[in-house]
Amino acid sequence: IRKIVLGDNHPDYAANLDHLGSVYESLGDHARAESLYRKSLEIRKNGLGGIDPDYAASLNSLALVYQSMGDDAKAERLYRQALKAIDAHLAVAATAQSKRQLRVGGRLRRRYLDNYIRLALRTDGYARPLYEQILDWKGARLVRQRRMRIAAADPGNAGPIKELGRVAAQLLMRCEHSPRDKEEFAAWLAKVGRLVEQKDRLESKLSNQSAVFRAANEKITLPELLTALPKDAVLIDYMEYGNEPTKLLASVVCPARDRDRQVLLFDLGDVGPLSEAIDTWRKTYGSGIEGANAGRLLREKIWQPLLSALPSSTSMILICPDGLLGRLPLGALPGRSPDTYLLEDHRLVIVPVPQLIPALVGRKGGMQLPRELLLVGGVDYERGALPNEEIAKPAEPGRCKPGDRAASDEVALRSVRGSRRWRELKETAAEADFIHALYTRVAEAPGDAVVDLYGRKATESAFRIAAPQCRVLHLATHGFFADADRRSAVSPRTAVGGYRPGLLSGLVLAGANDPPTISAEQIERGSELPDDGIMTVDEIASLQLDGARLVVLSACDTGLGDVAGGEGLLGVQRAFQVSGARSTVATLWKVDGAATRRIMQEFYTNYLEKEMSMLDSLREAQLWALRHPGEIPRGAGVPDEEKSEQRTRPFYWSAFLLSGDWR
Repeated sequence: IRKIVLGDNHPDYAANLDHLGSVYESLGDHARAESLYRKSLEIRKNGLGGIDPDYAASLNSLALVYQSMGDDAKAERLYRQALKAIDAHLAVAATAQSKRQLRVGGRLRRRYLDNYIRLALRTDGYARPLYEQILDWKGARLVRQRRMRIAAADPGNAGPIKELGRVAAQLLMRCEHSPRDKEEFAAWLAKVGRLVEQKDRLESKLSNQSAVFRAANEKITLPELLTALPKDAVLIDYMEYGNEPTKLLASVVCPARDRDRQVLLFDLGDVGPLSEAIDTWRKTYGSGIEGANAGRLLREKIWQPLLSALPSSTSMILICPDGLLGRLPLGALPGRSPDTYLLEDHRLVIVPVPQLIPALVGRKGGMQLPRELLLVGGVDYERGALPNEEIAKPAEPGRCKPGDRAASDEVALRSVRGSRRWRELKETAAEADFIHALYTRVAEAPGDAVVDLYGRKATESAFRIAAPQCRVLHLATHGFFADADRRSAVSPRTAVGGYRPGLLSGLVLAGANDPPTISAEQIERGSELPDDGIMTVDEIASLQLDGARLVVLSACDTGLGDVAGGEGLLGVQRAFQVSGARSTVATLWKVDGAATRRIMQEFYTNYLEKEMSMLDSLREAQLWALRHPGEIPRGAGVPDEEKSEQRTRPFYWSAFLLSGDWR
């Protein structure tokens, strides 16, 4: 009926062929399924081609048939084509800022990538091409978001980028609604073709006039990544894949090996037992019989199998976690010798996503900024400063815009945080004072090089003004992270609805315990609101921190964030990386205030006075804390803790993670 009414080149007819192909595939008639899938593929290719997610679906279906027939070479080639096709669709959706299309396309790409992973794990020779696809996928949204923010900041790009978004939105809308009339369908196809040509012209124009825009649309290749990695370093890139059960894959990338062994794959098994072990470890912090057993299991499952892939010359290991591993400090797992830790065996650094490594390594020096150091501490969560009490405006007007959170976002944020109140952090003012004194002495900096935001002055608006002026940001305050029942709209665990990820975490600043009231009229009008004391992830990511060398989040839970497959952790740490910060130090749980102050003193002494690298500054501070239990204030401590122990337990030192540039 559809062939008669719509013609044999209509998407609906192609869908029928696709469905019929899946029936024959289920019956084991691969030859007939292949024939139907090929017809469907041809129609979709001649229609919308590269921007149609259904075209990618046909390629994936045909690949599955060949895989079932044992023709892995054909299947592998088609999987790569399917991933390329869905990437083209995602690029249009990102330009149009279509969140729904990005979510749908992202789920499809993940499904196709899962199929490719299963093929590569059972067939030799596909490790390298598979990792090229993983490299394209992991963190792609973060990298594009970061680059497009920089490109859009150029006034010369603003107009063309806006026009490109409008054309892309029209293209997506038309692709979703094909007319069910032969004559109208022909006109529709022609209109879609003109929109594609218009989009291509705008992209070409922007690429020619803006190197930043051109870079925003370029993908990092595996050879570029291998060139950027230090020769004595290895990258371990973890990735969850599949569903029911979800499994864990580790890709070990080593530039020092021969080409055919520069990427090695390790299937680490089901995620379920690992998740239970991580939950146990986090409840005990690796202490007691249960905690020790959980630590040993995790080392056996996620670390021991990889050791054979590490050359003896390895001096540094870069780790890109995914999913549940983002909750675990790998340095606190058991070491190679009894009663030791992985931190003592290896120099470990977290990278947010591998695509950022070439950019991190390639950046030299930094922007010239009017100030050096921003310190936030001793925050008054009950009251914020009045506008005339805050710091002076920045030297470069226009670099910081006021908050633009609408009333609708504020309603959602208050639903996320509930009736939570934040207590005073007594140690944080002394922590900030020590860093101020050390920096002033070591750097011999003028008085206005350091910005102190203490007490009531640590407001959102003051932070927005000061942060883009400073090379180093030290934030000793509470981190905000939503409860587990507040699901993200992009989480694979959320079927319908959910909250925007950018509202699920943030930093707590002055006045957070007394936010302004919202009227029904403000909600109706969608008005912008004054500060409420919570600097959300969305607000942090909108800052321009390209000159920031280091952001230290000396707070609670700042390394956590809702998991969205392939995108890393959608938390405060990631938001600072999107805003342009080069390196971040964040925490994985509520750290003891007094212990944090001592570890931060060691870290900054190593970094500022001893001029160690970022990586070694933090590692040496943690090793010092581990080996000097008598000098670490214990506070509330952990269950069954004995003060006479010869080594400090991981609870106090292993929460701190360095992410980004390790130098």
